[in-house]
Amino acid sequence: MDQLAKNILKHSEDKTFSALAEHLQNNSELLARQDSQSLDNLIEALDVSQQSLGVLAILCAKVHLSSVGEFQLLLDQVTTFTTFYDGEQISYARVTFASLYHQFTKVAVKQGKALCAINVLKMAIDKYRTAPTKLTSLHADLVQLCLAAKCVRPVLPYLDQDVDDFILEGSSSESSEHIVRYYYYGGLVYTLVRNYQRAVLFFTVCLSTPASAISAIMLEAYKKYVLVSLLKQGKVSALPKYTSHVVDRYVKPLCGMYNEIAKVYSSYEVSKVTAVIDKYAEPLTRDNNLGLAKRVLASLYHRNVQKLTKTFLTLSLSDMTSRLKLQDVRQAEKYTLEMIESKEIFATIDHSNGMVSFHDNPEKYNGPLMADYIDEEMRKCIEIEKKLASFDQQIAVDQKFIQRMLGGSSTYEDDSFYTDEGLM
Repeated sequence: MDQLAKNILKHSEDKTFSALAEHLQNNSELLARQDSQSLDNLIEALDVSQQSLGVLAILCAKVHLSSVGEFQLLLDQVTTFTTFYDGEQISYARVTFASLYHQFTKVAVKQGKALCAINVLKMAIDKYRTAPTKLTSLHADLVQLCLAAKCVRPVLPYLDQDVDDFILEGSSSESSEHIVRYYYYGGLVYTLVRNYQRAVLFFTVCLSTPASAISAIMLEAYKKYVLVSLLKQGKVSALPKYTSHVVDRYVKPLCGMYNEIAKVYSSYEVSKVTAVIDKYAEPLTRDNNLGLAKRVLASLYHRNVQKLTKTFLTLSLSDMTSRLKLQDVRQAEKYTLEMIESKEIFATIDHSNGMVSFHDNPEKYNGPLMADYIDEEMRKCIEIEKKLASFDQQIAVDQKFIQRMLGGSSTYEDDSFYTDEGLM
């Protein structure tokens, strides 16, 4: 270990970082055999800003130990490293760098310290990524920590930022795993905060990520996708055409009860949906989806109320109770008030005679706020168009793409470039 420390100091002083990265890789087994105290002593002997590669290798070895020692000490060490590491040195060991935070996340979750680790991951992502629109493999770890800590507010700014490129390490399968995890966890977060539009988007990306085999995450994502789609749009839309064949062939058949809920939901009959949810209450509970399924049932009442607004200008609460097959007038009033508050409908309730009056949307879409909103959306569309043009130019000069186009058939059918394997 003394000789390893000397080599770290020498290579760092000579700035031969490539050789140092290779040397540390060759000595990874030596580090893995040390206990946490020996590794702590070695870390103390090094300066993070000057010997970033050495500290990274030692910390990575420590977080993979069966016993990492006191978590607070590990947290302080990772925080110090994240704050002061030299980006030039880390560029020679990006896989090890990512592995440190992946394993650190697992340790934090396992020890129930997820909340303490959130700020470290935020700092690591902000320092590592080259732009806010770049997705790193560390993003999935941050979302996982927030979910484990039941504190999702810190990750929302990262999830709200649309992605236009990836900064991923390792093999294509490992990179795909991190993308799938990020969008699945992100979908869970948006479901928790009831932003169903973004939740549907994230579960869609999770399911349409290229894959050649079924995974547990894709299976769970499809279950959530069905329920959240019903909450958002009252139906389950078809997935994109480029979605892997494994979803149709293997995932959907394994989610029969969710497909049945979606089918029955389309009838708009509360009694039928209630019966199906009661029928599958036990498996839904095992999937941790019973609460979400009950939200779906509640949303059906809302949709039925919306149907009434297209037929009636005024309606008594008692008549509404009868038409919606509710328990009593108070339940009808409750759903009406909820929908008025969320602006799903525009109505007033006259308690003197128990009548509900439905109104048109008062928004005329001609105010300054709406003009600002339209300008912002147009700006986003222009930016997207520029990015698409840039991607098109990059693909046009890509050697692999050119070779496939010149060497393949005149049609795109059966071209492996467009299959799951080609996209991986």
